[in-house]
Amino acid sequence: MTQSKGRMVGLGTICFLTAMGCGLFRPSAEEAQTELARLINPALDVGLGGGERPEADVGGDSCHEPLVGPADGIRPLLVYTFSFSDLEDDPEVFLERVEEHWRNEGLDVNIDETDNSRRVYSGKDGYSIRAAIFYDRMEANIGGTGPCVDNPDPD
Repeated sequence: MTQSKGRMVGLGTICFLTAMGCGLFRPSAEEAQTELARLINPALDVGLGGGERPEADVGGDSCHEPLVGPADGIRPLLVYTFSFSDLEDDPEVFLERVEEHWRNEGLDVNIDETDNSRRVYSGKDGYSIRAAIFYDRMEANIGGTGPCVDNPDPD
């Protein structure tokens, strides 16, 4: 009798994972892009401290995730890139504000530093977000990618 229950649980798990792979729980490209904006735009605004938001680079990269995603999908992308001179405050202040905002949102934030850059990054539910300053280019950016979703325009 316990072996039969174990098989039923195993079959239930397989059916659940198959349903996820078939897209029942996968967001649309538009929903993924909206969630990216929800994660990034408020952090950008806080980081800028009232400064003007730069123009966004919105798009996506093709992706292929046969077990849990589409075979011909897109990974939504949202990135803002701007010069240090566009910042009201020091670039470090920009990153500190973004980091604090994401922590206040309940996200785990990691920091990576090199001689030429400093990055803060996080993610959740298939979304990867980051903000960075590049000293050698005197440039900052904030952006991220979403999970692999069905491509609304496969051509």
